[in-house]
Amino acid sequence: LGHILLERSIIVFGSQDPPLQFTVKALSVGPNIELSTEKVNFGQITVLSESVQTFHVFNNSQISAPFKCEVENSAGVFKISPEYGTICPNENEPFTVSATLDDITQFSCRISLFFDHLLPIYLDVTAKGTGTSIISDIDMTSINFGYMFIDQKYIKEFTYENKGRRSQEIKFAPQKAKFENMNTKTPIFNLTINPNEVTIKPHETVKFTISVLCKSVGSFSMNVPCHTTFGKKRLDLFKSFIKGTFIKPLISFDDNILVFNYSHDINT
Repeated sequence: LGHILLERSIIVFGSQDPPLQFTVKALSVGPNIELSTEKVNFGQITVLSESVQTFHVFNNSQISAPFKCEVENSAGVFKISPEYGTICPNENEPFTVSATLDDITQFSCRISLFFDHLLPIYLDVTAKGTGTSIISDIDMTSINFGYMFIDQKYIKEFTYENKGRRSQEIKFAPQKAKFENMNTKTPIFNLTINPNEVTIKPHETVKFTISVLCKSVGSFSMNVPCHTTFGKKRLDLFKSFIKGTFIKPLISFDDNILVFNYSHDINT
């Protein structure tokens, strides 16, 4: 690669003249590579969900361009495809960058593209995570206990899994319950979530229970927000709507009298 200077001469056999001198000058270069973008910016994307962006690499030359790619400082959240190959002369190759974030913070990396006979080409990649890395094994939007007998405790279980890379403080904040068709103005009602506060470490799963008991007939509903804390920042995690109906067991007989007939055979 680089400038080439060759001094050559031509000797004519049988001639008494000195050799003919000539110089060959050239500049040896690699393929002419051009990228469709200088930076891949995902912006804000939801954590734990794959997002994809594509860019193209153009080979604007008459020679093939073998390549390989590396992702530097990706923290395991960025990938590129293909990782190696060859771009034919005057052709282009689409490259796919995928991001699967596991935290609500800013991520960045640098993609290095290595071509034969060229210096490395670098491409910056950035993305910011939004949402939550806490996953529940049930739908936390609405939790319906259905019909329940009064004066009995009913329990629902669920789990939270922290798929992120930081510990998270979880806290439930049950609001005041609303009652309908209750046979008393001040029903004896109790709803508890255990544990109500907990710190979930990265890749840890914690089991929770919701216990409900009421001594009066009727329906209840309650909003139960759950939030998480990152340092001094508090974020809403889930907003659950919990409901159910308490009933009395109704058992009745189809007859008030039971008649028994007794037959005695004296021959036996």
